[in-house]
Amino acid sequence: MYPMQGPTLSARIKQAPTTPGVYLWHARNGTPLYIGKAANLRARLKSYPNTTHPRIRVMVQAAVTLTWQQTDTDIEALILESQLIKQYNPKFNIGGLLVMSVGALYFTWSAIKERRAEREKSPD
Repeated sequence: MYPMQGPTLSARIKQAPTTPGVYLWHARNGTPLYIGKAANLRARLKSYPNTTHPRIRVMVQAAVTLTWQQTDTDIEALILESQLIKQYNPKFNIGGLLVMSVGALYFTWSAIKERRAEREKSPD
């Protein structure tokens, strides 16, 4: 396998759906280098080839495959992303997911119906 760059990467990104989901950049040995989520997988993945962020450029250059898993909602993508990060502990994911310095993440019925999460201060 060769690194996913240039036309190969662009062609793979064009195959991505426009639905919510989780995407994984894989190393040569198959382990995930980075796991991310997106409300629109194709739109999110299009940002990677032209990034100027040095850490992301290194990650994209090291990746040999790009995979994704579609979900029905953004919240499902958030949960799946968190589970996969805990399972694989990818090199380019910094720290854990859902680690917040202030407050907590609450899901209300209206937020779930509207496919959004709300941050609120802790009820302490």
